[in-house]
Amino acid sequence: MAASYIFFVEANIDGKWYCINSQVKRFNDTENKFEYVLADTFWYGSRSYFSCAFDKFYELGSSIKFSDLSDELKRRYSFYIEKEANGEDIWVKLISVDFDNFVSYVDEKKFDHHGLIHKDKIFKYEHGDIDELYETDRSELAGLSEKELFAYNYYEWDDKFDWNWGLKEIKRCAVFDVSRFEAINAFWDKKLNYRIIGIGG
Repeated sequence: MAASYIFFVEANIDGKWYCINSQVKRFNDTENKFEYVLADTFWYGSRSYFSCAFDKFYELGSSIKFSDLSDELKRRYSFYIEKEANGEDIWVKLISVDFDNFVSYVDEKKFDHHGLIHKDKIFKYEHGDIDELYETDRSELAGLSEKELFAYNYYEWDDKFDWNWGLKEIKRCAVFDVSRFEAINAFWDKKLNYRIIGIGG
């Protein structure tokens, strides 16, 4: 079954939640004009790749109702608010995770795997040509000359089917959104609370 996962960031200002994501121009072919749409913090469209990451995200947060979202996200997800009001089942999960707790939890320096990898494979992995890496078997290295061994590097990487990679991506994008928001808005007298909203199933 297909699924997609989408994330936004909200800030609490004087007791009210506001979505801080940017409004981006999108060309409407039908009306031949631009319109503004709310950009997401992070999106992923594969259940097989991202379900572990979303499950871990779920463990770190708590379920909320669509009616608890900021006005900006309520407008975007009005369909689900209507279903909530009518007592209908909603198959997607709506999760809220405290931004500071999430940032503290996700450690960019911890990786799922490490080992000696041929430089060509590292290049292909980092440029999306291959999805998985495997540590080089020590027997393959036996008997290689010093020049041939130079083709291998010690490398650390995450399993893209597991949760560590996905949480790092969410963190990277959410930190960018918060940093940009705080650079534009000067709240000198208060520290804002932020939360990351995850929607998927």
